[in-house]
Amino acid sequence: MESPEGFVKLWGKASEEEEEKVDALARRLGANEAFERYRKQGFDDITGEFRLLRFIRGYGAATAEKNIDRAYEAYVEFLEVREKFGLDDDRKEALKSPMCRTRELPHGEEMLEIVPNWFSLGRARDEVGGHIINYSPLGDWETKKLREGDGFTKYNKYYHTHAEARQLQLARLSKEEGRMVAVIIVWDMVGYGLSKVGDKEWEANNKANNREVTMTMCECMAIMYIINCPSWVRTIWRGISVLLPERTRRKIFLLGSDFQEEFLKFMTASQLREMLSLRKAKAEGEVAGGVGSDAPHEGKINIAAGAEVSLPVFLSAGQRIEWRYHVEYKDVDFSVTVFPGSGPLEVAPLVRTSAGDGFVEGSCSFEEIVGANGKGAVGGGDGGKGAVAAAAAAAVAAPAPAPEMVLCRVTFSNAYSWFTSKDVTFKVTKVVT
Repeated sequence: MESPEGFVKLWGKASEEEEEKVDALARRLGANEAFERYRKQGFDDITGEFRLLRFIRGYGAATAEKNIDRAYEAYVEFLEVREKFGLDDDRKEALKSPMCRTRELPHGEEMLEIVPNWFSLGRARDEVGGHIINYSPLGDWETKKLREGDGFTKYNKYYHTHAEARQLQLARLSKEEGRMVAVIIVWDMVGYGLSKVGDKEWEANNKANNREVTMTMCECMAIMYIINCPSWVRTIWRGISVLLPERTRRKIFLLGSDFQEEFLKFMTASQLREMLSLRKAKAEGEVAGGVGSDAPHEGKINIAAGAEVSLPVFLSAGQRIEWRYHVEYKDVDFSVTVFPGSGPLEVAPLVRTSAGDGFVEGSCSFEEIVGANGKGAVGGGDGGKGAVAAAAAAAVAAPAPAPEMVLCRVTFSNAYSWFTSKDVTFKVTKVVT
């Protein structure tokens, strides 16, 4: 899988050829009354060079050199869509939320309970484009509730204003920084089962009122991640992905429950923790505490053959992670891996624990993790069957700044078993040292 760093080259400033195409597109659009009206009003989110560049890259890249016909046609359709749905009025509402905060949009509070869509996570690391992070926990969506009263009318107003607020934000940031800023979209599939697929009224409403608006937002998606992705989604994706343009298809990644290391390439551990805490739905194997919570993870889990359960714990200065577990039948693999930002660090290397080993416990502090990052080990132990396991960190060329927070991933794995499920009683706690 390609790393998000590989997509930086897709953004940034326009090339000389693209600048010529933007100028040519602007001249051609000069005869359009709506375009000129927006331009004279200084609406950069509609007529600015970066908005035109999005159309050039989205529609003009596949055409012959200097040919901007497709970009021109798509832009004219965009202006027609604005008039059809009265988006100028929605733009006025959107100006009240320059940071595109959902709660500040019309019906935003209500929509967060029905179709939560979060733009509150800030931006990605500058070295991967500084794009805005957008998180949607699809398992929390309850689209059937929109059938009640004027639910769809409220949603449409919210969606149109949200689209305008997003374009205003992207235009402002792109102009200020002199590079094209886009959105990293994250869809979390935990809790999104087949029962939520096929809401015909929801689909009909979107087709009639929102799809055309969505289609005008070309080149606004930097990358899209679909995480905690079940097998049935992967099967559907294999069928529909061939129908997508290559430029779109290569921006979409399907990841399982082990997405954290990939995400920490473009976001901080504190951003990841905040993102995970927004989801209400629980994955199979998640117990008291939940993802992103400070409460202890504890209970009894059954790990199916060929499966594993991972529990995230986020540590900051002055905190320690402690684990205690007992395999009740046969054996499981156990490990604790930390992602401090400069690469994974095993504080409890993978070890197979049997039922006869009794309760196994260990711990590690934030300070031990940060001190060991790139220096060799996180203390002593016997592979997790006692205290902290010895661990070797990957060498780094130069010491990285100490992170404010790290992610500890505690994993119980039964991936090696073909037929037998295993029961584990455990407690994983974060304590103040």
